Amino acid sequence: MLTTSDNKCNTGYKLAMVRTDQFLQETPDIGTTIVAGLGTTSRGWDGNQKINGRPGYAWYFGRDAQWCGFAVNAYGGHEMVKKILDVFITYQNLNGKIFHELTTSGSVHFDASDSTPLYIILAAHYLKYSGDLEYINKIWPSLKRAMDFCYSTDTDNDGLIEITNVGHGWVEGVLRQGGRGVGGGQGVGVREVRCELVGI
Repeated sequence: MLTTSDNKCNTGYKLAMVRTDQFLQETPDIGTTIVAGLGTTSRGWDGNQKINGRPGYAWYFGRDAQWCGFAVNAYGGHEMVKKILDVFITYQNLNGKIFHELTTSGSVHFDASDSTPLYIILAAHYLKYSGDLEYINKIWPSLKRAMDFCYSTDTDNDGLIEITNVGHGWVEGVLRQGGRGVGGGQGVGVREVRCELVGI
């Protein structure tokens, strides 16, 4: 727990941790991981729908949970990060890809190109902060499948993960160039992902 000489900072930090815990949700027969939001929807993507009151993004997004997992892990929430990783493993595609979206009804979408490398990096981050080598050894087959998937996307052997026929990247607002990827055609380098995972 972070403690400073500034009481307002201490209070804000505690409230932020409570709010983070609220995003950890359990769905029976699905698992426990972080939802992308709790507020109600407004008028949909283009503003033309009536307000329907359903929870806004109250389902599971791979990349959102991964980015949140880095922060949760850094403050010592290792058990929460293990739950996040466990849900990724449960719903990992047979080809090794990690989901983009998992609804609370169990529908899974694999249309993100970077959720798989981020899964690997989150596992490495978890190991670095927790020291839990036993857990990493347990999930190693899943990590290996994810690495194999990442390597399989490098169609021109330049060491960069490509998103051709693999899905969209995090920076979804950038136009695809030449149909190969986001903002220049490549994503994360497979070597960088591998180095993060094995610590070299």
